[in-house]
Amino acid sequence: NPGAKRLYGYSAQEAVGQPIAMLIPSERDGEESAIFRRILTGERVDHFETMRVHKNGRRLDISVSVSALRDRSGRLIGASSIARDISDARSIARAQDQVIKRLLLASEFRDDDTGQHVVRMSGLCGRIAVALGWDSERAAELESAATMHDVGKIAIPDAILLKRGPLSEEERTVMETHAAVGHRMLSGSGIAQVERGAEIALTHHEHFDGRGYPNGLIGEAIPISGRIAAVADVFDALTSDRVYRTAFTEHQALGMM
Repeated sequence: NPGAKRLYGYSAQEAVGQPIAMLIPSERDGEESAIFRRILTGERVDHFETMRVHKNGRRLDISVSVSALRDRSGRLIGASSIARDISDARSIARAQDQVIKRLLLASEFRDDDTGQHVVRMSGLCGRIAVALGWDSERAAELESAATMHDVGKIAIPDAILLKRGPLSEEERTVMETHAAVGHRMLSGSGIAQVERGAEIALTHHEHFDGRGYPNGLIGEAIPISGRIAAVADVFDALTSDRVYRTAFTEHQALGMM
């Protein structure tokens, strides 16, 4: 139909009767068969995100919904497929991801260890989420958002951030402002992933017993994202070398926690 012609570039004369595989990238061979097997079991495939190939060879990010076509007796006679071009949405998502990465570089330049801590801590957040029963997509979203947890540290003076030794009470008070600063930097963007990052930035130093900061939240008043991030952040901090001490063993860290 005209919509398919606009999306894929083929006329009806060029496409009708040809194998659907001509629209599918070679690395996704077998994907359509898997979809049809699901249809045969009576399942409807809704908003399946994948990739297709335009007549000119350009790759297309699309969302596909497929449903069975049956005759009056209920016998399966075909399938109806509706495809939506989501290339622009994917481009925006990729742009947002790049903005986030550039933002994180600002804090990474302040402290050579920050970059590695971000990778380890956010990865641990994803693993904890999966262990709690989250699906892989939701866990991956948390992992991405958690990379922003310490972005507020760009406002902390080097004399405090890189101090080789215990902080004074005054210095600790300044250090603790990074949670609220990070929240102010990230909130209000309207981008779901960045808003989740703002939530984590604000709450990843809250403690279940209410003795954390900045708001002294207790128990489940702390968002689950902040609770997971707190566990991951503390575990990685304890098991890593810091400017003021050497790393604890995993056994020691778990005992302390």
